[in-house]
Amino acid sequence: MMQRVDQRFLEFCRKLGESSSRQEEQQVMNKEIKQMQAEYAKLDIGGKHVREFLLRMVYCAMLGFDVSSFNILAIKMTQQQNILNKYSGYNAISLLLHAAHELMLMVINSYRKDLMEQSHFLAIVAALTTVTRVPTYEAAPSPSKSCPLYPQNFPSEIPNVSEFTKTLICDVDPAVMASALPLCTEVTKRNIGMFKQSVETFKKIYAQIMMQRLGPSYQYKQIPAPFIQLKLLRFFQHLGKNDRKVSEQLFSLLDLVMKSIKIDVDISIAILYELTKTMAQLAPYPVLVTQASVHVPTLLTSPYNMRRYMGIQILKQLASVGKQNIVEQEGGE
Repeated sequence: MMQRVDQRFLEFCRKLGESSSRQEEQQVMNKEIKQMQAEYAKLDIGGKHVREFLLRMVYCAMLGFDVSSFNILAIKMTQQQNILNKYSGYNAISLLLHAAHELMLMVINSYRKDLMEQSHFLAIVAALTTVTRVPTYEAAPSPSKSCPLYPQNFPSEIPNVSEFTKTLICDVDPAVMASALPLCTEVTKRNIGMFKQSVETFKKIYAQIMMQRLGPSYQYKQIPAPFIQLKLLRFFQHLGKNDRKVSEQLFSLLDLVMKSIKIDVDISIAILYELTKTMAQLAPYPVLVTQASVHVPTLLTSPYNMRRYMGIQILKQLASVGKQNIVEQEGGE
């Protein structure tokens, strides 16, 4: 049976909700923080109320009040054997601390210990979640194909980042290639010219996806590797931005992608949306704009709210390419 939340905390939430002004809210918060300071001095780290104390910390921090004097409690919780306390501590850290916080070195030591000692799987999950939510370069493993996701937070810190990413992209394992694409996107944002000479390589990767070379395990709703397609399209948005030469290299591929769109499949609609965002960044190509605009009436008249919303968003992207498309859609209504 779940433990009941302390009645005082519920009363605090009620008073806070009934506050009619910022001044009244501040009075309630100051009283609560003073109460927490009094309790903190005699708090039993292994007791049953410690998780509720963390909840109150997060609640106060969400409302903009300083609870930094209690942050060390969350770190101590990660070092407890009680799995619920440990999990709660990691969750509080991911919400309360930032990557440059002075206590992050202690946090790094805590989750390294849990990962190396192969603790309870919930502790490992919580530790890995904290690693990704509060990323620090000191905690990053050495760049390798087994961890391509993490370095995307620090692309400028990776030695020979160009060679590293190209090695990942050409890996025989599609999962490694797919997980490296966000890193490529981050690198391109900072150095737009780094992959200009590799356009054909990325086109071949996309072509292999369209030919279903990755196998049935990567299909979703009979769409070949749709989530990898989305990553590639986001990458193309930065790679070909305001670049006529790169845009012309991509046009034939994007035309193939456009022709594969299945307007009755939600994930395919997502690809269409990402494709129109890509078109908005590349040099104008009227053929693609015309093909995309054909799908808009179907989406706008769909009985499903989500599809109508996507139709509006796609129309907005087309408007940035050519305002004439809006005029044509209005004339057809």
